[in-house]
Amino acid sequence: MERNRNYVVLTIMAILGFVMGILYSITIIGLIIGIPMIMGAKKYLDWAKMTDEELLSVKQSILVFFYSH
Repeated sequence: MERNRNYVVLTIMAILGFVMGILYSITIIGLIIGIPMIMGAKKYLDWAKMTDEELLSVKQSILVFFYSH
């Protein structure tokens, strides 16, 4: 499978997101920040597995979402 050019960066961001999310989730108040961080890290892992074309289509759909609001 062909990986995208940002594979390493996205994987590092996912690992950092998981680690920080787990550390924040140690306290009850930190759960408010920790759970979204873990969910975001999962998205980074999904994006790391995509090809360049798939990643570009996801980025374009995200931009359309922000421009429409």
